[in-house]
Amino acid sequence: MEKAYNVDLLPEKLAQLTNLIREGESSAAEELGSSGSSNAVDALTLALTSKSWNLRDKALTGIRAAIKKHRATPKFMEALADPIAAILKHPFTIKKRDQPQDAQFACQKAIQILPQIDGEKAISLLNDPKILRLTNPDLTEVLKALNVLPGAVRIDINDWLKTIRPAAVSDTYPYPNIYSELLCSLAHHNHPSLQEHTRDVEKNFPYYSDAQVGAAEAKCIVRGLPHDFVSRIIEIHYELPWDRLSKPVQNLAVAIELDAYTYSGIEQYILQGGHRVEFAIETLQIMGKHTLLWKLQQCIELFGPAGIPIDFKERADRMDENDGFIFSSIMDMQYQENLKSRDLKVLYYNFAAQHAEEILLCLKEATSAVK
Repeated sequence: MEKAYNVDLLPEKLAQLTNLIREGESSAAEELGSSGSSNAVDALTLALTSKSWNLRDKALTGIRAAIKKHRATPKFMEALADPIAAILKHPFTIKKRDQPQDAQFACQKAIQILPQIDGEKAISLLNDPKILRLTNPDLTEVLKALNVLPGAVRIDINDWLKTIRPAAVSDTYPYPNIYSELLCSLAHHNHPSLQEHTRDVEKNFPYYSDAQVGAAEAKCIVRGLPHDFVSRIIEIHYELPWDRLSKPVQNLAVAIELDAYTYSGIEQYILQGGHRVEFAIETLQIMGKHTLLWKLQQCIELFGPAGIPIDFKERADRMDENDGFIFSSIMDMQYQENLKSRDLKVLYYNFAAQHAEEILLCLKEATSAVK
């Protein structure tokens, strides 16, 4: 995807936001950060080195948005690497009880941002033993950041996996995502023990555990899928005509979308994406997500022989009629015990690994289309 650099901010606007930052206005710091403009660097440096951790945190929120939306200029990123690195290091130079909460939030954002603007600096800092340690509550973020930079984790990953395995396999480890990220690190390193560890997870770990997600994601890494392929597939399925996507890519996009809706409720999926419910059922059948499949099928029965209406307003009206009978029934639905199946994220990562070539082709074609 081409960089969508912004033009510099108008002097009047820049002066206004700079003055607001001096007055401690955090929303101004976020707005300035999200501009990605080269002439915003001095004012942003002021925000990032402020005594106010809220100001720093909001500035980082804006900077993260600018990078994500491809608005950040090279000068913008290069100039801000050092103040962002200083924020990243700060919580590890003082006792945890002395840290304001905003400092922790800012540090987490700095961990996410720094690898995207200065990989070498990020590798050096994040491999510091004070930061890359099992007792670091932000270790998941650290590992995720390092995993964006293949081969950047400079520890004995096998040793760490052995250390935390007993707690992880019994689902008592306090930081469950760490095992998952360590498996991804093994994949990035092309470590020969990866297959042994993934088999162990698939066979012995709880079917709902985060380690299962890591084992499945590691397969995607081995097959060459980029770390952000999930978010890119979602973007593509909104940007490109549906019929231009291959069937596996369509299935993957629907599964990712469904997984997101499982947190807000299946009734929200029916309201927002109910026009594709038949395709969703097909996707769940292919991937073997029996619990969600059962719930969707029950929803169709609730709506009656005609099924879920295509029109959004009609769906909403039908769910609300008879004192919200359909809505309440969906909310009250309980999965049958014999329908347990692995997390949908695990299933769609495994599916993606199986169809990696088609997904990579889709990503390549989408990038070419944008250019």
